[in-house]
Amino acid sequence: MPEVQLHHDGHPRYRRMVRFDWSETPLHWVPDDPFSTHMINVLHLLLPEGERHFIKAVLEASSLVDDPELEAAIKPFIQQESWHAWAHQVVLDHLAEQGIDTKPYTDRLGRLLSMTLGDPPQWFPPAMKRWWLYRRLADVAALEHYTAMLGQWVLTNRGLDYAKADPMMLDLLRWHGAEEVEHRSLVYDVYQHVSGSYLIRAFSM
Repeated sequence: MPEVQLHHDGHPRYRRMVRFDWSETPLHWVPDDPFSTHMINVLHLLLPEGERHFIKAVLEASSLVDDPELEAAIKPFIQQESWHAWAHQVVLDHLAEQGIDTKPYTDRLGRLLSMTLGDPPQWFPPAMKRWWLYRRLADVAALEHYTAMLGQWVLTNRGLDYAKADPMMLDLLRWHGAEEVEHRSLVYDVYQHVSGSYLIRAFSM
């Protein structure tokens, strides 16, 4: 495998098993601002299915990793992303209880992600299947770059505090944001370790 410089400060350390009580969270959790509420709610629609595909790509690539430190960082990454998927799915359940049916959108998203981040076509030869895995990893590394930026934004921006947004929702967003910042380099390092192709990475970005 290629020698790569690991970004140890961008690797996860452990899973934080958090719980959220949505019983007091209103439909418009940014008071008097349904636009901002539902603009951010889009994340809840995207993340459960997205996180599951992120996990699958990294898990499949883990068999190609022979660096002990990088291999050790994969498990907490998967645990963190699994917990994120669960937490945002619970928010979707809460939205459903409030009369918002997200299933048509999430079903379409699931089909799209299965085509782009799912398994390769069965008729692909082995070399193309390996390329498909590299391309998926590069896609996930690119997306993790954006989630890390969003995480940094939600941690440092105080606009939602000034708007008196629901504290429970802020806790969810900032917990998730903090872990995205924490493990921001993991997928990139896995990609560099198993492939390292600049062309595939540039194509994915």
